[in-house]
Amino acid sequence: MNTILYFIILIYPFSNNKVNAQNKIAGKVMPLFQSHEIINLRLEAEFETVFALMDDSTYFPAKISFLDNDGLNRNLAIKIRTRGKARRDVEICKFSPLRLRFDSEGTSNSMFEGQQAIKLVTHCQRASVNEQNIILEYLIYRAFNILTDSSFKVRSAIINYVYANQKRDSVQKFAFFIERDKQLAER
Repeated sequence: MNTILYFIILIYPFSNNKVNAQNKIAGKVMPLFQSHEIINLRLEAEFETVFALMDDSTYFPAKISFLDNDGLNRNLAIKIRTRGKARRDVEICKFSPLRLRFDSEGTSNSMFEGQQAIKLVTHCQRASVNEQNIILEYLIYRAFNILTDSSFKVRSAIINYVYANQKRDSVQKFAFFIERDKQLAER
């Protein structure tokens, strides 16, 4: 763990420097990844149903809420599904990583403009150590962004997961989005 901390301390001074590889990108960076500011989102779905199905090809209805480019509150109907291999196993991960699918027309004038489907890395378990692991994973992606243009862009978020049709409390956790393979290849 100390090695990771030293690595983060070593790369942090370069993370916002003008000589970063990410500032020399020739291709188009999607609006979601043009900033490193943490975004606040509300994601509502029947998560119990979503996580009960081990199949990663079935999408479920969900709602996402966020502020658009004009600072107005937006609510979009989207679809979500679980993704990944090992982390879809309930014994390993109670809250699987997700793929969000947007209707392209509903994303205009927002950070999600141009996104059709995007990966979301989530906290896996409720314990805070699991959330810390996700933060470390995010920082490793950011370190690669500093070192090379050939790395996936990421965007951090604090997400309030609301369990639809449940009396259960919502869960608020750190998560991050990962750029699509196709977008990386185009850059």
